[in-house]
Amino acid sequence: MATRAIFLGLGLMGAHGLALTTGMPNAAARMPQCAVQPGEFADRYDWKKQWYAVGFEKDMPKAGSPQPQPFSVFGEPYVVYSDGEGELVALEDRCPHRAAKLSHGSVKNGLLECNYHGWAFDSKGECKDIPQLSEGAVIPKAACVPQKTLKISEGIVYLWPGSPLEALASAPPQSKDNLNDEESLKKMIDVYSFTIDLPYSYELLLENLSDPAHIPVSHDRTPGGGKRENAQPLEMEVLDITPTGVESRFRNTRPKAKTSKKQETEDEAKDENTNAWTEIKIDAPGIVRYRFELPGGAAFGSALHCVPSSPYRSRLLFRTYFKGGGGVKGLLFKALFKSKTWYKPMWLRHLNSCKILEQDLGLITSQEDIMASKPGQIWADEALTLKSSDAVLIAVRQWLDGVGPALPHYQ
Repeated sequence: MATRAIFLGLGLMGAHGLALTTGMPNAAARMPQCAVQPGEFADRYDWKKQWYAVGFEKDMPKAGSPQPQPFSVFGEPYVVYSDGEGELVALEDRCPHRAAKLSHGSVKNGLLECNYHGWAFDSKGECKDIPQLSEGAVIPKAACVPQKTLKISEGIVYLWPGSPLEALASAPPQSKDNLNDEESLKKMIDVYSFTIDLPYSYELLLENLSDPAHIPVSHDRTPGGGKRENAQPLEMEVLDITPTGVESRFRNTRPKAKTSKKQETEDEAKDENTNAWTEIKIDAPGIVRYRFELPGGAAFGSALHCVPSSPYRSRLLFRTYFKGGGGVKGLLFKALFKSKTWYKPMWLRHLNSCKILEQDLGLITSQEDIMASKPGQIWADEALTLKSSDAVLIAVRQWLDGVGPALPHYQ
């Protein structure tokens, strides 16, 4: 894959399609005997005791903004807004009066006002004004909205659906390259982020993003995608499956096809690290992380946050980054990357990324339609899998099956 495969679209095949020599037999296989039994993690997994990515801090309401933002996790609605002090606040998205959504209202003088009857709430969820209340009457204590905890890490706003006290003892997830650290940020050549809501379940989104084998086929010659002639068996290893996620890695088994003399020259510069693996890590509740190390200490990484908004709805916070390395090799990779991105404005990068998601849309919703028509059907009974392309997503499915009974809804 070209460098843009990670940075401009859903390039999840690792860097540059490096030439590799070892592989696994390309044999079809039914789902192997599960290393994790269905429901095995259910008693050790609480979906409310997780940090869910709401959005990137840069996209959140700013001080003085009157517009709140809705957000949901497993169908539980929340509203995020900026209070009078410019602080982000999260409340349950339900007015205690008549259950109208507070996200349909607006922020006035630092208070979130319901657009139905004008009840207004402060950042703690306490009601401060009821226009229809008789003069001298006291606002009922029950006229309040539960507050939720927000934390910001690596420029991402996270929400904790559970108890605020429990949130104090927990920290949001963090990437291996630590984008909170100033020294790490200085090494970043590029950090690309966007958010999109999708009309299918987060289980299938997780599955799709954990599947590098589909990229050359589904996204043939799409900017940020791959090339059909590079579809190949992959060497895949699943290292661990626990209640907190999956650790795995993969690498190609043959060099990618050369399409031009220029590309052949570029590939020669990139293919020194021929036996390198691309890490794929799934962190609960649904972060797909890719990381590929390059000579000179450089690294490509991605953090793809899959949020279960509701049945058949999900949110994706897409982030990729390129960390520069040292020495001559580090400068070479930096120059190669800049040569491919300097002329692409942000709006064009967004269009490329959205095009790739649109190409997957029909395929994923067709999967979902078939699965919905057979309620209770075990995924393994419907999928004829290849160990040379599906090992990682099989592990992801095992993890989902392991925690599934603990989720409000699960497909």
